[in-house]
Amino acid sequence: MGFWMKVHENPNGRVVAACDASLMGRSFSEGNAVLDLEGYGSFYKGSKVGGREVLEQLKNFSSLNLVGKDAVALAIGAGLLKKEQVGRIAGVPHAQVYRI
Repeated sequence: MGFWMKVHENPNGRVVAACDASLMGRSFSEGNAVLDLEGYGSFYKGSKVGGREVLEQLKNFSSLNLVGKDAVALAIGAGLLKKEQVGRIAGVPHAQVYRI
């Protein structure tokens, strides 16, 4: 299991974006919803990491943006997200989590 992960830091907080590596460079659509990991892959493509590195970053965030079954499963396993809160586009799980 591998991931692309990028941490975006700004004065308003820390966004952790993680995507299953196998999905990078692909585009998925369902109805009007589009998950474009080809055109917008740079949002996720920082470092190629393993699950341990993603879990470490999940300890400190203001916002999470997760794409793929494995990335979403890490957040569920860490208690940050419930299975029923996960969306799907063309069968691909995705989720956003915000700490306020």
